[in-house]
Amino acid sequence: MKHPANIWLGASSFYSMKRFGVILLAGIILLAMKRPLVEQLHIRHIDSLMIVSYNVENLFDTIHDERINDVEFTPEGAKHWTSHRYHRKLQHISQTISRVGGRIWPSLVTLVEVENAGVIEDLLHLYGLWGKGYRYVITNSPDPRGVDVAMLYRITDLELLSKSEYAVDFTNAPYKKSRNVLECKFRLPNNDTLYAYGVHFPSRREGVGKSEPFRCDVAHLIRDRINHLYASLSSKGRLNTHFIVMGDFNEESHEKAIKEVLSALDVLPKDSVSYLNDYPHLYSLMSPKIEPWAKRNHPLGSYFYHHQWQQLDHFIISHSLLKANSLTQYQTGSAYNFMAPFLVSEHSSLQDSFPFRTYGGNFYMGGYSDHFPVRMLLSLKYPKPYK
Repeated sequence: MKHPANIWLGASSFYSMKRFGVILLAGIILLAMKRPLVEQLHIRHIDSLMIVSYNVENLFDTIHDERINDVEFTPEGAKHWTSHRYHRKLQHISQTISRVGGRIWPSLVTLVEVENAGVIEDLLHLYGLWGKGYRYVITNSPDPRGVDVAMLYRITDLELLSKSEYAVDFTNAPYKKSRNVLECKFRLPNNDTLYAYGVHFPSRREGVGKSEPFRCDVAHLIRDRINHLYASLSSKGRLNTHFIVMGDFNEESHEKAIKEVLSALDVLPKDSVSYLNDYPHLYSLMSPKIEPWAKRNHPLGSYFYHHQWQQLDHFIISHSLLKANSLTQYQTGSAYNFMAPFLVSEHSSLQDSFPFRTYGGNFYMGGYSDHFPVRMLLSLKYPKPYK
């Protein structure tokens, strides 16, 4: 049985005694800067929302947690994960978030491969993101390594209405534990509703074929959840309620979990109004059939492995974001892998500018992540009385 699990809501007070020293320092810095901590701001009327998904490659703190297998990410562990390296990693993530939208700060950011709420607290409070209006939600997954999924959202752009997380029951591996699926319900500035799902599907490490059923189990959970919510909506609600699934799917858009289980189409409809209204059609924006990267000088994938690009990070959107009469619409051509000089490895070739990663095995490279972030834009319109 799939069920909601416990969840951490990051707008809450500081909570972890093991991080007391760092948090105290953050408080002193904030007081010195006399920066007010405003918990709720009025939602702004804005014309677009930027959404980002970023696998940050193992954002762990340096403190061993007896409940999980995180010894390698300690000063004494195989990766010699020190406080200096940890804070450099936080600085890199903050820099990426600040630059991914150009002049626009993202309204919603899914972060994949984060250890716990403490590292997100450090990211927000020590590296300027709290002052930009970011708050967060994070899962509390049973993953053996303690890996979780978090969402950062700007309280000037989005109102968090509810949050849930769902543990995955693996059909053929009842004792397998992995990352939970994060579900957040937001009110948009134009009063539309957005259900955003943050995901980190099981890896391909055991082999693509052997691990595929595990990814399909996660996809079934998400598809069932979207179908259930969609069925409960009225006709008007179906126009004003939208779904986005984002994160690291550990598979390409043509593979089974995305194409068959989620039933995510890889070709946009010719007629943006004609749909079967009783079924929530989904579209895989990162499919090369929808967004031809090569024509627009963007990386051919979000992940580079064995000298080949793979598009493992995705946005899957509902058909409501493609309707011409919707107040909230996907901005065509805005979904792509984000690449900037600071994110690119110095060992890249002229043909392939691959990610500047933090580690290569246990060798510290000092980079950002082994994935490029992906980004997209939603255009907003408002009911006539308001604009």
